[in-house]
Amino acid sequence: EDWPRKNAAITHKSYAEEFRKRVIGKSFPRVSVQDSNIFGFLENVPLIFEYAYLTKAVPLFTPRCITEELEYETTETRSEKQLFIIVHGFRTCAFDMRAILNNVMFRYPNSYYLTSKINELNTDGDINMMGLKLSSEVDTFIQGIISRGESFSKIIFIGHSLGGLIIRTALPYLSKYKDKMYTFMTFSSPLFGCFYTESMLLNAGLWVLTKANQYEWLSQISLIDPKNPKSNFCYHLSTKEGLNWFKNVVLMSAYQDVYTPYE
Repeated sequence: EDWPRKNAAITHKSYAEEFRKRVIGKSFPRVSVQDSNIFGFLENVPLIFEYAYLTKAVPLFTPRCITEELEYETTETRSEKQLFIIVHGFRTCAFDMRAILNNVMFRYPNSYYLTSKINELNTDGDINMMGLKLSSEVDTFIQGIISRGESFSKIIFIGHSLGGLIIRTALPYLSKYKDKMYTFMTFSSPLFGCFYTESMLLNAGLWVLTKANQYEWLSQISLIDPKNPKSNFCYHLSTKEGLNWFKNVVLMSAYQDVYTPYE
């Protein structure tokens, strides 16, 4: 359906509530791997609304044509050696990403996995520096694979919150691997900046922290630093190469997340 773009969050919330009412008491499809402690109840099972932007023109309202454009997994593609790079967010660590890592390892058992640790003790500072450090960590990891005479076919980045921005900032430093870039996926990452939310209390807290220069990265994404919009960190980041290397760019957001924009 053609969801109203301006009120997408409200529309999705309303539809999700109606959908859950309709399926109560019915069998609900489950994925192959699912943590019953988290998703044991219907109200905890997330519903995903997908907007797909394709590089090739396809007829409208023909889902079959759209799905035929996508590259579906086979036993062969799942057995390929791929490199998954998972990056944590603000004030968290590699261990916090274990749920994502465990699911990825189960689905792609023959691949390589790097859960970034380079910025664990410093996610308060400059995003540019965090991106540079991540690129060095990734390069060292890849060179270790190559030095053992091994190889991989694709690079998949997965970032949560600030981690998505750190990945985006690191990409220009990893241009020598651009031919292997395959999927860029983020969860609730403010790639286009963030300041105002629906919570007045949270807005006040963000404003105070920004004014006090408590966290440099917060000033960079708050969209209030320079008066000229084109001098803003997020604008400069959007002009840098990196995302154009990927076959898939997946940006996930949640209506319940009060820290980053839903749309």
